[in-house]
Amino acid sequence: MPAPQPDYGTPRDWHDVASLRTPPVDTVGDQPAVWEAADHIPDALLGDLLDVARDSVIAFAPVLPEDYPLGKCPASYRLAHLMQTRNLWNAVEVDSSGGFGDGEYTIRPMPLDWIIKQILRPKTGVPVAL
Repeated sequence: MPAPQPDYGTPRDWHDVASLRTPPVDTVGDQPAVWEAADHIPDALLGDLLDVARDSVIAFAPVLPEDYPLGKCPASYRLAHLMQTRNLWNAVEVDSSGGFGDGEYTIRPMPLDWIIKQILRPKTGVPVAL
């Protein structure tokens, strides 16, 4: 008998400008916003980044079942949405060589990087026949 699957949480709505800048309501204590650094990004630009990131996630992610609630997304899609939004913002902030940071600590953001792809389409073991 297979082991029971862990509870990955209930589906949540996609991120919006407010959800990135305000702490989660179901937390205890003084919790930070999901993306505190987003405070200095203008609302219109952040909204555009969220739209583009959502489109990227939807284009790469597997199709949800037809009976999935309209307007909802799985927690993995929501996390990928946040991560891709950050990646897009980091791409805007890069220098002319494609990175940001100083000296040996330069970071080069990647569009829809492998971590986000793994969240959306986890690689599973495939048996190899010999």
